[in-house]
Amino acid sequence: MFLHGHETLLVTPLVCLAAGHALAVLARPSRGGWWTAAGLVAALSVQGLYGQWQAVAAQLGNAR
Repeated sequence: MFLHGHETLLVTPLVCLAAGHALAVLARPSRGGWWTAAGLVAALSVQGLYGQWQAVAAQLGNAR
């Protein structure tokens, strides 16, 4: 997505803050909104962990 690592270091916290705020706003109005926000957090967490796993595997594969 980004060309250089320093771009990721700058943008990632801003994206996380915006996503957290959006999920907090979604969770406030009702119990259904809370469950939707919780499901989105779980899905995003799994996706992030999978992406990190793939990145580490690629790095280790390149180290051979």
